[in-house]
Formats: sequence, structure tokens, C-alpha cells
Amino acid sequence: MTISTKTLASMVEVTTTDPSDHTQITFPQAVPYCLDAGDYKSGTMVTISTCYPSPSPSTNRDISQHWIWEKDSTIRPFANQTLCLTNTYLIDGNLKITIEHCQNRVEQSYGYAGPAKGNFDSGVIIYGADSLGVIAA
Repeated sequence: MTISTKTLASMVEVTTTDPSDHTQITFPQAVPYCLDAGDYKSGTMVTISTCYPSPSPSTNRDISQHWIWEKDSTIRPFANQTLCLTNTYLIDGNLKITIEHCQNRVEQSYGYAGPAKGNFDSGVIIYGADSLGVIAA
């Protein structure tokens, strides 16, 4: 899966060819940001980067934006599944989200609140009593 932002997007210019006269057409397109695992080392801060080329797991080609949601409620980078998305905000107030070795800690457990009215009819990933403000694509 990929994990992308709901409303935060980067404007990029897309160039394509007009099928009727084969001229080039350039137009702006909003591309959401995806959660990015970086270099897959324990302690690496998780960031966001423009989804490449889209947030759809079937077309996204950036391996650092691919994640696995395990049955134990952890979210792991596809390229190194010994690491888990780790949020220590409720413990030490640190606003960083990192990937750390999986240790069955509450800081590494996430839930999914599915589509609901008032929730823009899309699901959100929940950590503790708050959401990360991202959706699973």
C-alpha cells in the first residue's frame, strides 16, 4: 500500500501529446504527498515526498513509498519489514515519526477508521486518540 495526504498536494506540470494534432500540451496537476521511509535504517525520520507518479499502489514506482500493514497493527516499509513506523509523541512530545526495529510497542501500533460522514468519506490512520491525517490508498 501507499499512504498519502488527504488535501496537501504539490502542483506539478504534466506534458502530454494532443491526440488530434500531436502537439504538446502542458497543464498543472495536483499530486498528493506520500509517506516516505527514506533509507530503511533504524532511526530514520519518516518524511513525505510527492507520490511518484501517483498514490495508487498499482502505479506508484517509488519503493520508499511502499508500506505493509501487518496483522499485528504495525506499518512497515516494504523494503525492510524488520522496521516499524514509530510515533513517540504521546510518550516524550517528540514530533518526529521514525522507523525503528519492531518491538511490539504501543508507539508502533496503528488503527484504521474507515470512511464515515464528516470524515470526507475517506478513511484515516489512527495512532492513540488522534489521527496522522493521512489516508491509505
